[in-house]
Amino acid sequence: MGALKRKLGAFARWILRDAVFPRTVYRRTWERLAAALPERRACKTIVGLLALAADGHEAQLADELEQLIEPAQLPYLDALIALLAPPQRTMPDVAVELPQLADSDAVLAQPVEHDAREVVR
Repeated sequence: MGALKRKLGAFARWILRDAVFPRTVYRRTWERLAAALPERRACKTIVGLLALAADGHEAQLADELEQLIEPAQLPYLDALIALLAPPQRTMPDVAVELPQLADSDAVLAQPVEHDAREVVR
């Protein structure tokens, strides 16, 4: 997919194009995109969809594309990416303050009281 992302128009004339579709719904989506959009935009959308599928969202994306075929809607790539692969959240910065060793020494220096009822084994 990397080479296709760099040369988007190549997808339309790619010899192996039909073999790359994981399911029929992807091919049907491509046909609808190619008929309705300028070539470059159609190629960009289908390559983005195939990359999203390759990233582990193939089955769920296929379901979403199926739902768009009946009402004859074209897929909106950015919306599908937001739905299926939202951006990673960054981890918050966590500041850890270590206690002073002197505090531990003070705790250890305190006398320990024993309960007379304790049984030593």
